[in-house]
Amino acid sequence: MATKKTAKKATKKVVKFKPLSFNKANAKLFADNIFSDMGGRVTFLKLCEGDLSNGKDDGRTLHCALGEAYFTFGEANGAGFVKSVEKKFGAEVSYTYDDEKGTSAAQEGCYQPKYSDEDSSCTHTGTLAVVDALVEVAELKNSKPETKKKLAEALLDTMQSNDNACGVDVEEAMNRSKDVADMWRDSVLPLLK
Repeated sequence: MATKKTAKKATKKVVKFKPLSFNKANAKLFADNIFSDMGGRVTFLKLCEGDLSNGKDDGRTLHCALGEAYFTFGEANGAGFVKSVEKKFGAEVSYTYDDEKGTSAAQEGCYQPKYSDEDSSCTHTGTLAVVDALVEVAELKNSKPETKKKLAEALLDTMQSNDNACGVDVEEAMNRSKDVADMWRDSVLPLLK
């Protein structure tokens, strides 16, 4: 007697990413994940430089600290978010300086940063949009505009610190991660509740 074999249909389970709350406790864990020196055991996260996401290391996509923060506290598809913003507004923000008022502003048609200071050296549309998105989800001690601007400035500073030491040397990567984690602890954590 012949038996009929039937193949079971494989179903792929989709796991929905749920970002962590951007609060002081989770931001401390985030900083500790970037660099930690506990009891003589040093662990650090290798960060890329010059981009929100750049290259791979043993199958893991490398991000700068800001890219890692967006992945952790924002959404898993940071690259898709950045591409959509750049498609709409272009890759760079151009600023116009008003001599009479002594101020600068993003030109019409460019991405208009909500919280970043116009005097910031950052002109990358995707980076500024990621900073704005992180400020929006942050659980701040207070919601004053000055606090939001301080957080945006601190986030941009950590990215610039991340980019200062370039190279693939392990010690350089560790020192860069330590600098970024220290900046998170000193500049970002005090603004969060």
